[in-house]
Amino acid sequence: PGTFGMVAGVGEAACAVETVGDSLIVSSWGDNRIEAYHFHFADSVKTGIIVQGNSMFRPVDFATNSKGEIYVTDWVDRSYEVHKKGRIWKLTPSSNAYEL
Repeated sequence: PGTFGMVAGVGEAACAVETVGDSLIVSSWGDNRIEAYHFHFADSVKTGIIVQGNSMFRPVDFATNSKGEIYVTDWVDRSYEVHKKGRIWKLTPSSNAYEL
C-alpha cells in the first residue's frame, strides 16, 4: 500500500537514476552499460543502451550540467576493495542525443 507498481525492469546492479531530457538514464554496474528509458504512455516504455562497455566498465553515478553533458563515475574493477583504478567520463550529446 502506498507504493507504485513496477514500470520497467533495469539492468543488474543499477546504481543511479538521472533525468536527461524526457528520459531516465540508469547505470548498470553489473551489465557494464548505461541504459535509457523513455516513457510514452502509462504502460509503454521504450528502452535503449547509451553506452556499452567491456568488463572493465562499471558505471556507478552521474552528474549532469545545463549543456546536457553527463559525467559518469566508473568503478572499473569488479572488486569491492579500494583499488584506485576508478575513472570519470564525460558524455557530450550529439544532435540526436538520447533519442530512443
